[in-house]
Amino acid sequence: MNKTFAALTVIQRRIENLFQALCLICGALLFLLLTGNVFTRIFPVISLHWFGEIVELLFAWLIFLGSAVLYSRREHFMIDWLSQKTAGTSFASPYRIFIALVGLVFSGTLFLEGFRLTVLAHDWTSVLRIPRKFFYLSMPVGGIFMVYASLLELVDGIRKKPDKAE
Repeated sequence: MNKTFAALTVIQRRIENLFQALCLICGALLFLLLTGNVFTRIFPVISLHWFGEIVELLFAWLIFLGSAVLYSRREHFMIDWLSQKTAGTSFASPYRIFIALVGLVFSGTLFLEGFRLTVLAHDWTSVLRIPRKFFYLSMPVGGIFMVYASLLELVDGIRKKPDKAE
């Protein structure tokens, strides 16, 4: 069980690193596009009429992949007052399991509803003719990774490991 859990954790870290690299690429492309848009408004050399569609696409992927990485690393915004109060007590493990279950419900809902939205999307962007499915696909991709991270956190909590450093 320990080797299996360790292997699953390695997979989790590799996916985190991949998603983080994709977020950096999206962020860099957003910066370049926004800078280019400002430049072409001052010096109208070329038309960036397609600009909004690409920004929307990059922003969607940046948000959902970035959120999944933060969630997996437990670096997202959270109120940790109760987890600090229960640390080292007999309530710490049940509390950790409860939080993992709540996260599992949330991320599972994000995955299922994002998947449903992706499947139901049939429209295309007006300028570049990109299927909207590519925009919405960021939700189930981020959501399924959050489900994976929640399951690992749940298993880790059940195994009664001490709380990770916050």
